[in-house]
Amino acid sequence: MKHIWRDVQYSKGTNISGYLVDYQVSETAMSTIYRVKHRALRSKHAMKFLQPQFAAIPSINAVYGKEMQILSNIRSPYLVRITEVINSKAGLGIVMDWMDGDTLETYLRKVGEVTPFFAAKWACQVLSALHLCHQN
Repeated sequence: MKHIWRDVQYSKGTNISGYLVDYQVSETAMSTIYRVKHRALRSKHAMKFLQPQFAAIPSINAVYGKEMQILSNIRSPYLVRITEVINSKAGLGIVMDWMDGDTLETYLRKVGEVTPFFAAKWACQVLSALHLCHQN
């Protein structure tokens, strides 16, 4: 599929595969994330698109799609559930459940230092999720 989108930032209300954009959450070198609402159900989700320069590479496109299919079947309290893979004019991306609350970065800025106990607890949660991913 030839991707025709370049440097597109979707505005509030834009319809992407049945989801309406609320706002852009973040942008990284690899992806852009939007908060969206399912058009019919009105449920909140995160929609993450690969940046065009990566999505246009067939090998990355194939690996990304396969990994997302595998990840969509993994259930863990430490992983956000993937509900859909999107490959449309809007790009190659995934739809995930929306998690309300602060990001880790925002939380750490608010509280400053964390105790070794909480750091170890979070590390165990991350490792638990990684273990499930590697098993699959």
